[in-house]
Amino acid sequence: MESKFIALDKAGEEAEWLQNFLEDIPYWPKPVAPVCIHCDSQVAIGRAGSMIYNGKSRHIRQRHNIVRELLSSGIITVDYVKSMDNMSDLLTKGLSRERVERTSKRMGLRPRTSQHGVAQIFLTMLCHLKFELFIFFAFFVVLMTVFINFFLPETKNIPIEEMVIVWKEHWFWSKFMTEVDYPGTRNGWLKGVMATKLYDLES
Repeated sequence: MESKFIALDKAGEEAEWLQNFLEDIPYWPKPVAPVCIHCDSQVAIGRAGSMIYNGKSRHIRQRHNIVRELLSSGIITVDYVKSMDNMSDLLTKGLSRERVERTSKRMGLRPRTSQHGVAQIFLTMLCHLKFELFIFFAFFVVLMTVFINFFLPETKNIPIEEMVIVWKEHWFWSKFMTEVDYPGTRNGWLKGVMATKLYDLES
């Protein structure tokens, strides 16, 4: 029950801040309605409205007084909700699959779609492969390194205007650049570039 009082106290603080915020809005209808807090413990609800607290913990007694003042001032109301219908259990307890799906639907969460397939596959692999998952990723790192080494040409210190030449001279991508002309073929720009390259090689 102590945990219920702590939760009621924290929720009551948020409700009090929210009510003060709404009261500061000029066009918000006044008076502001009390904030309804749901609790699945009938004992905690009964103790919250009681004038006497028999607990031994001082901090719980203080929280009890705060919740009772919020109730008496009309800032909050506490209603009972069955544990089966308590949507906050999804965030605090380990539930069955059926309860998770039902609670998620009541919270407005969308069902799992194919867009989340990659994430679900990753979680499944993480649970089953364990340390072998690192070997799986290491394989793709090696594959990516080989692809970069053989299929991506060096572009350091090459102007953007000469990138067509780089792709046309590549051993693999030149097969797909057959219909692309060299830049500047009409005004002799290509001849000047090639002559510069030959001069740099000879020097």
